[in-house]
Amino acid sequence: MNQVGLYYLSTRPMSAQELEARIGKISAEIELQKEVLKKLELSKMLVQRQLNAVRDPVARLPLEISSEIFIQSLSLAHPELGSQNIPMLLLNVCNAWANIAISTPRLWAAIHIDFPRAESFKQGLETWLRRAGNCPLSISLSGTFDPGVGRIIWRHVHRLKHLEIDLEEDPEPDNGSTIEILAGTSPGLLPFLETLVIHGSTNPNGSWGYSGPQILELLRLAPNLVECMIDVDTVFDLPGTLEQLALPCLRRLTFGDFYADDDIFKWLALPNLQTLHLSMQDVQDNDLLEFLQRSSPPLQDLVMGRGCRHVLFNRLEESLHLVPTLTQLELVGPRDHLMEQLLSSLAESPSHILPNLCRLTFHYLDPPYISSSVGSPTFWATVLGALSVRHNQLTFFKFLHPVDWPFEPEAEVYAALRRLAVEGMEIYIGTEEQNVLSV
Repeated sequence: MNQVGLYYLSTRPMSAQELEARIGKISAEIELQKEVLKKLELSKMLVQRQLNAVRDPVARLPLEISSEIFIQSLSLAHPELGSQNIPMLLLNVCNAWANIAISTPRLWAAIHIDFPRAESFKQGLETWLRRAGNCPLSISLSGTFDPGVGRIIWRHVHRLKHLEIDLEEDPEPDNGSTIEILAGTSPGLLPFLETLVIHGSTNPNGSWGYSGPQILELLRLAPNLVECMIDVDTVFDLPGTLEQLALPCLRRLTFGDFYADDDIFKWLALPNLQTLHLSMQDVQDNDLLEFLQRSSPPLQDLVMGRGCRHVLFNRLEESLHLVPTLTQLELVGPRDHLMEQLLSSLAESPSHILPNLCRLTFHYLDPPYISSSVGSPTFWATVLGALSVRHNQLTFFKFLHPVDWPFEPEAEVYAALRRLAVEGMEIYIGTEEQNVLSV
């Protein structure tokens, strides 16, 4: 029987002083045994960890391979900060997996932030971004913007490669009607930013929107931007005059269907632009012409949105002469005369206008009335003439029309179009659901 047991078996009468002394000895022995137990538990944990490492195939792999496996386990391009989501979930499996995850900066190089978030989120965000090390960052934002979180993000702008902003109206009217995406900061250059996407929820009454100067400032700070999409319905405070903003690396620029988008377009000079999608809601004929004149871009893909119904053919033709490199052209909602004049010009001047055009699309929207000229035998003859003259160059022609479309090609034109399709030209005439040539 050990000494501790003897403390309890002793029956000799003892004084209070002796009993206090014995209690002190027992307490000391208990503390000693606790320390021994802690050491044993630690030893067991270390041995267990070694055993887990022996049994765990991931832990036995070289770090480069196990890290790549973890990276491939990401199910979303922009994971969210949460204990149930990878990569955070990997931290809770075991110490070996946690060490691998923390040692893999690419796991933390992307994040989606859906506002609003609790105040404690900011500390977690800082930790997340630090774990990314020197990796280029990809950040996606949605919801009602939190300037405090924004300031954290802008502290890491030197590593930002992809940024997507899709914000909503602030339900608190005291917070103002303009989204301050720069969060009151003056961020430095964004030398690695390649992709910028800015969305905005529908705002029919124009009560809130993005700051136009801040969008332009973001573009100015991103000299190496390659792709930009702006799809917002309200932009506030764009200046009446501004020095043109040159972005020499921008290759693809897309605007949505909203009215305010194209206001920003007027300030840009893009000498290496290859793809341009315009809503044309607020772009006049001379705006496009002046842009092409000041930029001289090697444009290959041009989409002119619903607003192109206001475009005059002589201005469009003048603009197209400035981009002989164009291979794809799409007009959404063009007026009847614009389509017919363009088709006639393509047939009459195969080397004079758009000499490299390969793909041509007309998206004829449902108008208040359908002109008798569109869909008439003369119209289809013009279509056939242009396709026949350009058959060695044009590989794709699409004419989308409303569902209740009463005019189809006549049998002779239909047969000629079928022959062109058999010879290799892809021709689509019909609705989104059905191509009449394939019936």
